[in-house]
Amino acid sequence: MRVAVTPVRYAMVTRPVEASGRLVNQHELTLSFKTSGVVAAVEVHPGERVAEGDLLARLDPEESAAALNQAEARFVKAKRDLDRLQRLRGSQAVSEERLQNALTELQLAEAALTVARYSERHSTIVAPAPGVVLSRSAEPSEWVGPGQPVVALGLDAAGWVVRVSLTDREVVRVSLGDPADVVLDAYPGQRWRGVVVELGSLARATVGTFPAEVQLLDAPPRLSNGLFAQVRIDPQDDQRLARLPLAALVAVDDTQATLFRVDPKTRRVQSVMVPMEGFDDRHFFVNDAAVDRLAPGDWVVSAGAQFLRPGVEVQAEFPDATAAPTAAVISR
Repeated sequence: MRVAVTPVRYAMVTRPVEASGRLVNQHELTLSFKTSGVVAAVEVHPGERVAEGDLLARLDPEESAAALNQAEARFVKAKRDLDRLQRLRGSQAVSEERLQNALTELQLAEAALTVARYSERHSTIVAPAPGVVLSRSAEPSEWVGPGQPVVALGLDAAGWVVRVSLTDREVVRVSLGDPADVVLDAYPGQRWRGVVVELGSLARATVGTFPAEVQLLDAPPRLSNGLFAQVRIDPQDDQRLARLPLAALVAVDDTQATLFRVDPKTRRVQSVMVPMEGFDDRHFFVNDAAVDRLAPGDWVVSAGAQFLRPGVEVQAEFPDATAAPTAAVISR
């Protein structure tokens, strides 16, 4: 049987990691009230820009004002009682125990007043920094509990990141600081520089992938949360690989590839299983860990392999294989 053959050449290969994800503000704040109450107003809507100190939402002040008045009255009474007992100190009418109890009551009243003032201040939500409103989770006349989300805010100063998911084989190759290219569907044909700024060390339980974030170093003037993005990360871990035509594949089992090696002297083929390190549109790649089974200068069947079986004699022309191998860049 006549077949085509190709020589095995190992070269240093750069293997980018490609992933897709969503563009989001790097820092997102979920703002809420400290106390429960009825929402009086929510002053902003999703997509609206706000400045530092802008009022975002407020509770009906009636309850917090009443609590503050009660705490102030208790504090005034406790202070008055203590002052009166201190004036009578030394007489038989006031015991030391009674005086200490009055002092304790004043301290408790002062602490309660501090809490009431703090709660009253936090019955409104203001923007802690310039940003954009991502969502509002409450409406006027609704009752909300303490800590219940009311407004989500994305901060401008933090910049933008693309959140992606990496497989276990990808995450071990990527490091913080690795450069990346980002393509946004909203801006077709344009690439933006990025860098890996966060790399998860714990896989998501549901899907088994690892979270990562790529920060945009430059970006278009107008962006929105949730834009779809494609990311290409360039890990600094070049490997020595052999690039072979996809037509040479006889079978693939997980990360193992089976192909036929040809002995130039006997012209007979031998089945060989080697570790596969990814592929592109026309080639697959073999790790040099397989050099004992597939050595530089060996020949593999690159066309007609699907019709062969081990030990078959073939006809093939063996071209000049002395040309130096070149570096390659592949996508997976």
